[in-house]
Order: sequence, then structure tokens, then C-alpha cells
Amino acid sequence: VAFPGTLPNPQEPQVTKGTTTTNTTSRPASAPASCQQCGKTYASAFVLDRHVKSVHEKLREFPCSECEYCAATRAHLSKHIKSVHEKLRDFSCHICAYSSSTKSCLDRHVKIVHYKERLKCSFCSFEASQRYRMTNHIKSSHFGEKILFTCPLCEFVTESRRQCDQHKKACRRQIQQQNPQQQQNQTLAKPERITVKPEINI
Repeated sequence: VAFPGTLPNPQEPQVTKGTTTTNTTSRPASAPASCQQCGKTYASAFVLDRHVKSVHEKLREFPCSECEYCAATRAHLSKHIKSVHEKLRDFSCHICAYSSSTKSCLDRHVKIVHYKERLKCSFCSFEASQRYRMTNHIKSSHFGEKILFTCPLCEFVTESRRQCDQHKKACRRQIQQQNPQQQQNQTLAKPERITVKPEINI
């Protein structure tokens, strides 16, 4: 598993917060572009800009009118509405009765449930079914980084994203009970993810 903190190639154009600049000559908009913050490469500067805004700047510009969910892109919002509120399941598993609203979820289901595919850690015996879980494991267990999630409504902090999501819902209900005038569908920010890196003494 490649660690996402790999430094970008010095020959690649440097990119910061969605603004693409080149070291020597200008680059066509359709040329591959690398993210300076995580090292990932995308097909174009447009896709890179969308990645930076949604992943690193945590921008959520498309709120759902039915719940508190807020998406980074219009496509993600449309996918959320179809799967969560309209309960559409257009993709069915050919092995079992499972169905999904997206092909990516169906593919992941087949790989994990039926083909038993697992990502194996190159440092220990840990296995994960999803890449982000493996990335978090490597960062926290082998590179000494601690990943924390904070509630956007209070000072609650935890290492579990799921626990933070559950707390946020309970916290939101408590606030609405104390303030009945608050809109039921008020859009809330997602739990903030904080990476605490170990101190290095030289």
C-alpha cells in the first residue's frame, strides 16, 4: 500500500489550494496534475482543483434539502438523494440479493463479501477491506500520527469517526430541544478531522 504522504515529484508543476502554477512553461488544462499536499495525480487541473476543495479545504457547497448532509459536489449530492431519500437500488449483485444505488458500492460489496479481498499492511499482519482504513492504520500505528475527529457543535473530540457522527446527531437534537425555533433541516458541517503528528527531537 502506497503511503499517501509521498512528496510530489519536483519536476511536476507545484499546486497549492486549487491554483495551478508551473515551474517553467504553462501547462494545458487537460494535462495531468499532482496535488502538492498529498501527492495524488489527477487527469487535469480541473479535477485536481475539485480534489483540493473537497478533501483538503473541506468545502461543502451543496446542502441537502431533506437532511443535514452537505456534499462537496453536485454529483455527490445527487447520489446521496437517490440512495438515502429515494431509496433507489439500480445495481444488483449477481451472487446474492444485495443491491446498491451506485456501481462502486456494488463492486466493493462483491470484492469484500464474495471474493474476500483484503488489503494487507506491509508492516504487520493487519488487514482492511477499504483503503482509507488501511491508510489510517499505517499513519496511526506505524508513523505515530493520531487522527482525531471534533464535533462542529461543541468541544467533543474522539479518535472514532463513527462515534463522532453519533455524538453530533445527539448534540444537534439537544440543541434543537433547547431552541425550538431552530430549523429542523439546518445544514451542519461534517466532523473536522485533525491529524496529530509525533514530535521529532533532533
